[in-house]
Amino acid sequence: MRFGQRKLPRAFLPVAAAVIIALLIAIATDLVRLGPATIDLPKNAMGLTIEISRIADGDPSFDYYYVVLSISNSIDDPTIRPYEASVRLRVDPAASITRHIPTAGDHAEGETILLPDVVRTFTASAGYVSYDEPEENVGVWIVHGERLLQSTPIFDRRGDFLVDVRIRQGVSLTVTAEATLTWYYRSPVQAYPVASRTTEAGFRIASDRSST
Repeated sequence: MRFGQRKLPRAFLPVAAAVIIALLIAIATDLVRLGPATIDLPKNAMGLTIEISRIADGDPSFDYYYVVLSISNSIDDPTIRPYEASVRLRVDPAASITRHIPTAGDHAEGETILLPDVVRTFTASAGYVSYDEPEENVGVWIVHGERLLQSTPIFDRRGDFLVDVRIRQGVSLTVTAEATLTWYYRSPVQAYPVASRTTEAGFRIASDRSST
């Protein structure tokens, strides 16, 4: 009997190890989630604003503008953070986008943006950023904070998306945007989506017949 009792623990060890490894894999791949499956967002969880600032240029043919799209997050829970964003920004067909921030690539942390002629700073998102211009007047960003072995919120309170725009002199400028923000539950061992929201915004600046 004692021989059989000694054999049982030895036979059990590989099974226990396999169960533990399977559980760790399930947690790492989010098959087993240690936090809430979903959360209810308050009405003010996400904000979306557009700012347009004229750039002094001296060009008699074109006017130039900064266009900044800002996404705000009002969720205070440190375990519920913004981890994904999808942004589509469109300017008038007569206009063209000449620069965009954040740039495509992996950004370990948010980038502080200082713009000439604008009195405050802006913050670009962290995470892996992809950018596309399906048309010369449309910019599309997709940002992921969870990628491979890295995990970081894309921003805390606010993330800014910037384009420089060129348009024929004296033509009014209209900007429209749609953004989807996704919040993740974050723990020391996991990060997975629990809520998302989509918001639209628009802004128009009247024509300025003078060129500076």
